[in-house]
Amino acid sequence: MKRFGLILIIFLFFFSVSAQTQPFRFAVNFDEFTNLTYQLDCLTEFNYCNQKDFDALWKQEFLKDETDKQMFENWRKMRGRYQKSFEIESDINFPLDRRATSTNLSDKIQIAGFQAKNLDDYLTRLDLLVVPREREEFAKVIRHFQPRFSVWWSREAKEKGTNFAKKTEELLNSQLIKENTAKFYNFYQPSLPTNYLITFDLMFRPNLVKAGSSGYSMENHLVVEFFPNENPKNRIDVVLHEFCHFLLNSVSPEKHIELQNLFLKSGRATAIPAFSLLDEGLASAFGNGIIVRAIVSPEIWKKYFEADMSFYSNPNIDKAGKSLLPLIDDWISKNGRLNDENFVKLYLDNIEKAFGDKLTTPILYLGQSFLFLDENFDNSLLYNIRQTLHIASLYSGRGDLAKTNLNEYFQMPNLSSVFIVQPKNIDHLAVRKIVSDKDLKEIKKVFKTEKKVLYSFKRNENAYTFIVVAENQETALKLIEDLANTPKFFVGKFVK
Repeated sequence: MKRFGLILIIFLFFFSVSAQTQPFRFAVNFDEFTNLTYQLDCLTEFNYCNQKDFDALWKQEFLKDETDKQMFENWRKMRGRYQKSFEIESDINFPLDRRATSTNLSDKIQIAGFQAKNLDDYLTRLDLLVVPREREEFAKVIRHFQPRFSVWWSREAKEKGTNFAKKTEELLNSQLIKENTAKFYNFYQPSLPTNYLITFDLMFRPNLVKAGSSGYSMENHLVVEFFPNENPKNRIDVVLHEFCHFLLNSVSPEKHIELQNLFLKSGRATAIPAFSLLDEGLASAFGNGIIVRAIVSPEIWKKYFEADMSFYSNPNIDKAGKSLLPLIDDWISKNGRLNDENFVKLYLDNIEKAFGDKLTTPILYLGQSFLFLDENFDNSLLYNIRQTLHIASLYSGRGDLAKTNLNEYFQMPNLSSVFIVQPKNIDHLAVRKIVSDKDLKEIKKVFKTEKKVLYSFKRNENAYTFIVVAENQETALKLIEDLANTPKFFVGKFVK
């Protein structure tokens, strides 16, 4: 009996230590060169920034004449040529959502900008990613804008941002954050090397246009925008929200498959839309819930929790994160893990209770989806569609429907999808095996009489495909609004 007691004491000691010890390292990067390449990528639509604010800055400071505009377009063209994804483990079949099996060359170029401290450092990294003849073309754009960017940086961003970065680093190194992030890590169980470095890249927002800030994870780089004179305590929720995305993305393919099968095997009609809320819902409960609650007063926490969309600007994700908080509190207090049949059951119970009948509406099935956008539409439509449909996780393709790689669509048959095409490209829907000949005939018939189409068919028992045919962006967006507002699924032509 004494021996058992001693073993128990030793176990509790080591469990206590492990719960408070991070199996990873945090670093904070606030750098002029990083912010320059980030803004160039932002305004040429190669990252997930808030464009309006940076657009106002560049029109005010950097895009003064035709030479400036040509250099800017050169960057867009060069970056576009490297917008290529590569499947590392294409033979693995995921029931719902492909994770942790691909790499993207464009992302790698973006990461080179995060890591580099100057132009020479950047070019050394680019040597591994771009063809030699284009190395100097990247350099020309940087050299063109860097002198003026440096002046603006020294005047507006450097001092304020350096102070923000220092306080952010102190906060990340606090015992409270270390203990909680170690618990998050234990919950997700990512497959990472010991003592792995995770870098938070801080991007200074000029705040010329009032708009929400952006954050995203890209491999072990977690990008967070912040405003002048902002308190890091008001941004740490976003910082650690992105950390949770990184942890889920770092789970092994085998564990992802296991988790997805747990949802499908539940046999519930709500499994697919509930799964689409999982990633963002958990990140919101952890980062915007547990962390914020721990660092503010009870009075502030109460107001924050009760405010609309205080966890997340998407109402569905905000509701999911808030409803999951009591479950997550209880689960991690018991050393619970994500990949657990009991957790999936409790998670589904929780989400069903929070959303009721609305959980099985089309807009929630599209919370995680594939979207194809015809190249004849402006890329800004992609952003508007994502906002209108409240899409949390998006796989997308844009280009010529006759040629664009649609592997993600075909590899994820349980993912609902939206194809937005112009009338002249309708036939390619059948050629590419998106629709049947019968559906194509019906789509053409509807367009002939109405000059626009919103059409749907069931891919299988878990997913739908929606077809939007429109001559211009305004019409396409109105059809997307119809889709967002419909309370139930339809097959064939949409009728209000």
